[in-house]
Formats: sequence, structure tokens, C-alpha cells
Amino acid sequence: MASSIIKNKRDLSEASELYNQTKTIWNTISNIGPFSSKNLNGYNTVKTAEELGEYLSFVNERRTLFEPHAENPASKLYEDLKDEIPKLSNANQSLEIIKIGTRIYWEIDKFKALVKEIKDQKNETID
Repeated sequence: MASSIIKNKRDLSEASELYNQTKTIWNTISNIGPFSSKNLNGYNTVKTAEELGEYLSFVNERRTLFEPHAENPASKLYEDLKDEIPKLSNANQSLEIIKIGTRIYWEIDKFKALVKEIKDQKNETID
């Protein structure tokens, strides 16, 4: 018996909307990119590259919350960025982009889990 996070069709609709919103936001962020030369005023949450490194470590330690394999985008995000820390020209801006990107990956994973749960429930009902 699957434990249900989906209570009704409205939940599915909200999950779909969340997925579409995060996909749109991620596409926008991807176009900017953490190492883009575009001016990203307002992202001032971190003062040093060291703090950025600490955040990336935090993400890495918790990446088992995501599917723990190399193809997982959240794990890949960490792997792709960890070697770039010394090259960052603006740790403040880059960290904020990484935080947003990580959160979006997380939301997309939650959406995929909801879809899987719905499919599992349908299979249980048929059985």
C-alpha cells in the first residue's frame, strides 16, 4: 500500500504547475549561467568563495536525498561546479544561482516522485 502524498486531482495539478514553473526558471537560469559575464545585481548572500565552497559541500553531503547515481542532475550540478570555485569572479552571484538551481532540481525530483506514486496507486487499484 503506497503512502499517498497525492490527495486529489488538485494536488496533481499543483505539482504539474510547479514542475512547469521550475522548468521555466531553470531554463532562464541556464541561459544566465553561474559563470556568465551578465550583471546579476542583487545576489549578495555570500561574502567569500570559501562560503560558496561550504555551501557546495552542504549540497554534496545531502545529495543522497536525490537519486544517488551519476546521471542525477543535482549530483551533477555539484560535480560540475566544485572544481570551478577558484575561478569564480563573483561568489555572491554564483552561489545564489547554485542555490536556486539546486532547489529547482529538488522540486523536479519531488514532481517525478509524485508521478511515480500516482502510477503505483493505479497499479494497486487494478490488482
